[in-house]
Amino acid sequence: MASLKIGFPKKNRTAHLTGNGVFVASGRASGDVTQVSGECWLGDTGKKSTGQNVLLIPYPGGGSDDKKRWSMMFKVEGLKDMEMMDYHLEVKGWAGDREVTPQEVDFKIMTRASAVLTITWPGNGENIAGDAGDFAPYGELSGESIASVTMESTATPPASVGLIYLYGDSDELFCWVAQFETVPPVSSPVTYTLTAQTSSVTLSSTGLHF
Repeated sequence: MASLKIGFPKKNRTAHLTGNGVFVASGRASGDVTQVSGECWLGDTGKKSTGQNVLLIPYPGGGSDDKKRWSMMFKVEGLKDMEMMDYHLEVKGWAGDREVTPQEVDFKIMTRASAVLTITWPGNGENIAGDAGDFAPYGELSGESIASVTMESTATPPASVGLIYLYGDSDELFCWVAQFETVPPVSSPVTYTLTAQTSSVTLSSTGLHF
């Protein structure tokens, strides 16, 4: 049976906006899903934001309900600096002309300052255990193309997590997103470091742990 799952954002967790007001939702789908779309909105206001730059990518390494990974960018307007609001996300999918059971989640949104390159999520020291199965970091991208995004453990020698895809939009939504293969668990003191690069900027989120 065709199926969808929202990996991020999770229920009652915070999705941080880039300085341009964008966040990325991501998840997985069964192999027969051919199209996905999404909308998010604030409470009962009725004003909806539609997912843009939708990606649906084959993932041969997954199980029966994880043959594809998806992501989409949402532009959220009207929030003040460092303001946190409650939002609702609905993701729909289709297997040919058959609609898949929609998936929904309530979550929080918070703004962040603007920059040429940021890692909006995850931040330093975050526990990624609940996100390891569909790990899709994102951030702001302004004025330059995204060159690379890597995920490596601090073990000796370091172990790299496979990148499924990397996408950057520096012209309209000013955001990048990467999606990785399932992140293997590690135990303290070993952690993961996520590194994003443009031609002039390198940033890392360190201490990502289970």
